[in-house]
Amino acid sequence: MKVILNFTVVPIGVGTSLSRYVAACERILSKRGLKHTLHANGTNVEGDWDEVFSAIKECHQTLHRMGVPRIHTGIQLGTRIDREQSLEDKVQSVRDKLTQ
Repeated sequence: MKVILNFTVVPIGVGTSLSRYVAACERILSKRGLKHTLHANGTNVEGDWDEVFSAIKECHQTLHRMGVPRIHTGIQLGTRIDREQSLEDKVQSVRDKLTQ
């Protein structure tokens, strides 16, 4: 099943600068070939359910190996079976309505 997901990884116990940990997760998504878009408060990901969740698991494992003692991850996701939809489709639908 295909999923479009937004997730935010919050390493706890490592100080206030988190960009190196976010970068590690972005590398994992790229390495796995998942379509993703980084934004100011998280990352949107599109792909097969099992592949996406496996990548998030790898993010946790990698950050723990980097010394992060605790991680909180927030996830929002959507699935649909009536038609194919991409990250871009969802955004474009709203943009189209803004011009009406």
